[in-house]
Formats: sequence, C-alpha cells, structure tokens
Amino acid sequence: MPTFEALNRPMVAPRFHDLGYCFETQQNLDHAEREYQKAAQLAEDQQSRFSLPSQGLARLRLLQNRPGDALSFARRAVELGPRDPAAHKLLARAYTELGKDAEAIPAWERARALDPTHVT
Repeated sequence: MPTFEALNRPMVAPRFHDLGYCFETQQNLDHAEREYQKAAQLAEDQQSRFSLPSQGLARLRLLQNRPGDALSFARRAVELGPRDPAAHKLLARAYTELGKDAEAIPAWERARALDPTHVT
C-alpha cells in the first residue's frame, strides 16, 4: 500500500487517470470511474489544472447515456483545460445528446479552432 506521501506526489494523479483509461478501454466502467475519481481528487488537492480525469468521467457518463451528468464533467474539463480540443468536443457531445444544439455548435467550433485536425 502506498504511503500518504507517495500518493501526494505531483505525478500520481496522471497515473490514476491512466489506470482509469485502461479500465475504460476494457469496458470495466466501475473500476474506471473509481480511478478517474481518485485522479480528479488528487489533482484538486494539488490545485492542478489536470483536466483528463474530468474528461474521463464525462466520457463514462456519455457511455452510460447520462448526458446531463456528462455535461457537468465536460464543463469542468473545459474550465481546467480551456485549450484542449478534446474537452470542448466532450462538452459539444453532451450538449448534442441533450438536444441543445445552440450550445453545442460553439463548443464544436472551439474544438475545431483549437485543432483543425481533431476528429469530431
């Protein structure tokens, strides 16, 4: 079991995110959620602007057909990573699945502006 000091190192949050992503790709969504939550909490505790855990949680909610819940995580991801096209894409997807096309269009446009090669 890692010590508290080990868990408090700056690079630990990305490791929990990566583990969550591994679980997500294996369709083990419960484990993925736990790891993303750990990563998000560690990043917050360290006052980090690490947006990937929020992106992971947004993706999970979209996979679970819970776009309203996905929206809050996607908004947080954009807040933490305003220059990350993937965060804006998740925000757009959540709005689209909620039928809020007027809100989705600017998010899609922002994702494309940040990375014109980013697949939408």
